[in-house]
Amino acid sequence: MPINPRQLLSFAVLAVAGCAHRTPDDRALTFGALPSRIPVAFAASTGNETAVVSGWLSTFGDAQLEKLVTEALAGNRDLAAMSARLDQAAARARQAGADLKPQVSLAASADAAGGASAPRTEKMGAGLSLSWELDVWGRLSAGQAAAKEQFASTSADFDFARESLAAQVAKGWFLAIQAVQQEDIVKRTAALQQRNTELVTERQRIGRASALDVSQARAAATMAEDAVQQAMSGRENAARSLELLIGRYPSAELTIAANLPELPAMPPAGMPTQLLERRPDLIAATRRVAVAFNQVESAKAARLPRFA
Repeated sequence: MPINPRQLLSFAVLAVAGCAHRTPDDRALTFGALPSRIPVAFAASTGNETAVVSGWLSTFGDAQLEKLVTEALAGNRDLAAMSARLDQAAARARQAGADLKPQVSLAASADAAGGASAPRTEKMGAGLSLSWELDVWGRLSAGQAAAKEQFASTSADFDFARESLAAQVAKGWFLAIQAVQQEDIVKRTAALQQRNTELVTERQRIGRASALDVSQARAAATMAEDAVQQAMSGRENAARSLELLIGRYPSAELTIAANLPELPAMPPAGMPTQLLERRPDLIAATRRVAVAFNQVESAKAARLPRFA
């Protein structure tokens, strides 16, 4: 049945009304996701609130640590996989938005028949198809909103992974330096034990020490050498773990500093609550709640008739 202009205008009005789909703000999503309502204001002792300073890595003043973090962000395999998932989420968001636009398809065909005893006939044809589904109930717009929120959630997860990787590299770097220092201490202890064994042996030669004293000194020296081997193994394992984080082959050939960097100043008391709002993992969790809300709305609208 042909549609007159008045019916077409009515469908257009319904489509515009259906497209007016909005995701609730973050506060409404938070209250809806929590099992109980959180208080508007928390009771706590006040402190000296200061602005949150960015660039925590530079506060250590360690140029080699900053180079390792930069290398890890560029070469870490897990981060590269998450970057690919971010591209996938972006493509899905674009695909979801394409359903709201008209769809155009073109088809062409050609056919030939006939032979020596029959006349040859040729048949050619082409067709152009244009379709547009009216988003009357908001199903498509809710699906698009869910895809966009999923992309925002994946993007926040990617930011959190980057920050977590930088923190892990810094922690691994400090542990590696600590392992180097422990190895140095154990080696000096082993040298002292070896020197003590020589002195006790000399004292035995002149009659001032017994064979038991020499045996005990040699046992202590042997234990010290064993501790050296354990410290060397610990230092190599720390270097391999750090090399895996930054995307290198774990060959334990990484040059590690001998001294820890100067510790930055302690953070002041009374940090602003906006520090929580900046956490990428909390942002990603909020966006996942928005994804679930829009998916529910899209599923509800899917039960209703579609108009194209």
